[in-house]
Amino acid sequence: APGLALDAANKRVYTSNLRGEVVVVGTDSGKVEQRFPITAEQPMNIALDPDSNRMFVTDQGLAMIRQYQAGSIEGFASKHPGQRVLVLDRTTGREIASIATDAGPLAVLLDAPRKRLYVTNREAGTVTAYDSQTYARTGRWEVSGHPNSLALDAKGNVLYVSIKNGEDAAKDAKESVARIQL
Repeated sequence: APGLALDAANKRVYTSNLRGEVVVVGTDSGKVEQRFPITAEQPMNIALDPDSNRMFVTDQGLAMIRQYQAGSIEGFASKHPGQRVLVLDRTTGREIASIATDAGPLAVLLDAPRKRLYVTNREAGTVTAYDSQTYARTGRWEVSGHPNSLALDAKGNVLYVSIKNGEDAAKDAKESVARIQL
């Protein structure tokens, strides 16, 4: 389960899996309350919109994962290249929109008050921003290495991005955090 998001108010945890599903677990029951297939083949991280039933899910689209899926999921046939963020209705799993991203989208963070959605694109080495209502791209930042996770300092108007080293980096090379002034 690569993705996990908590809806504390409704006592639900949303998780993704590499079988193209979102699974909803009740935090009070500890049981699977709902399971729905989605069009993402490689759903990774999840962001929930607190003001609506929308859920944002990155669909990574890596060839390496596709090969793993072909070898481990009986009958798997790739139908979508990924490299997008899916916007879903979190009560039904119905697809609302598909937002094209740079290569290898991984983390997704919704800044609901500012109506911004931030995405790390691990393979492209970029962070992209989108209007969370129109889904139009509003910004793009290049970073060195592989952008991984996101944290927002809303008061300081700063986005922090953890950066993983590339495969060619020395084994003892320190990883880093990028600071993007918004």
